[in-house]
Amino acid sequence: MVIIVDTRFAEAHGPADDSDWTVRHFRQMAQMYPQRQFVLIGSQPWPAGYFSEPNIVTVTAGPPAHRYRLLQYWYNFRLPALLRKYKAAVFVCPGNHGSLYTKVPQCLLTKDLPYQQYPKWVPKTQIRFATTNQQRFFNKAARIIASSQYCADAIKEGFADEAAKVQVVYPGVASVFCPTNYEQQAAVKEQYTDGTAYFLYVGNLLPQHNLMNLLRAFSQFKKMQKSSMQLLLAGHNLWPKDELAQSLKSYKYRSDVKLIGHLPLAETARLMAAAYALVQPAELPGFALPPLEAMQCGVPVIVTATGALPEICGPAALYAADGSSNELATQMMLVFKDESLRAEKIAAGLEQVKHFEAHHALQQLAQAVMGAAQPMA
Repeated sequence: MVIIVDTRFAEAHGPADDSDWTVRHFRQMAQMYPQRQFVLIGSQPWPAGYFSEPNIVTVTAGPPAHRYRLLQYWYNFRLPALLRKYKAAVFVCPGNHGSLYTKVPQCLLTKDLPYQQYPKWVPKTQIRFATTNQQRFFNKAARIIASSQYCADAIKEGFADEAAKVQVVYPGVASVFCPTNYEQQAAVKEQYTDGTAYFLYVGNLLPQHNLMNLLRAFSQFKKMQKSSMQLLLAGHNLWPKDELAQSLKSYKYRSDVKLIGHLPLAETARLMAAAYALVQPAELPGFALPPLEAMQCGVPVIVTATGALPEICGPAALYAADGSSNELATQMMLVFKDESLRAEKIAAGLEQVKHFEAHHALQQLAQAVMGAAQPMA
């Protein structure tokens, strides 16, 4: 069986690495099923020798997946030829897109329906494209793998005819995320904050991720607590015109806020395990791995009570109900002042993340993908 995986959307900032969920999971799947062949298609070449797995083949095929006219050309003309060339048994595509001009079974990995669930953050061209084509993509797919029950319910509600195709498969948390000892944490703090404790955000830096409210909340925290605590923002800075960096120039506590940039997976895990707490202020409904990664590191998490987050985090998280700066600040102060509550949430997080064990998640994903190659019952 040849499984072809689209990795093009993981390349928005250069060739994808193991920080990308799709690449990481399918690389592990290749190790688990050495008798299967995996073809990873991207628009940029991978570093020489990056993949050591003998059953992984990488293919570079443009154009880059940015504009929607190019997307249509790629999926409907370039892709079918590649699927035929490599004799694909199934094609896996992260996102809600697919090809309308291939007979190869397609498996869509979906975390949300952005044009329906948060349209104010979605470009009008994308909304028009999705409105015109989404029903056709789902209709063409052999299986739709949703990353949460919240996402699955949204698909079933908006596309009732495709409900039988929808399957929930939660992403697994990489084993590199684990608790570290005092000396290891101290070394990380010395490296990034000159030894000072810090709150951490992990994810792309975008307006829709509610980071301005996080900065306002951090200001309230600093004003009320008179603490040396710092705030680290780790991820690709995608803010238009670099407005976030410009705003920080006039921010009162700018010396205590650091933009770390995107880090490799192992370094992200080091940074995560040494954090005082993870704060994920985004109100978007898609699945977010960082809260679970923090829980597996023994770090408490503060999230909004929106989308899939209550489903994923359960009773282990502290919830800023609406993601407002006041709500975020309240939870940041609470976890800072109440050590018994912090310990309670750490213990609850270590229990909660057991439901997202990596090997089990990988088996479920493999069964769903390989099952998509067979006729639906």
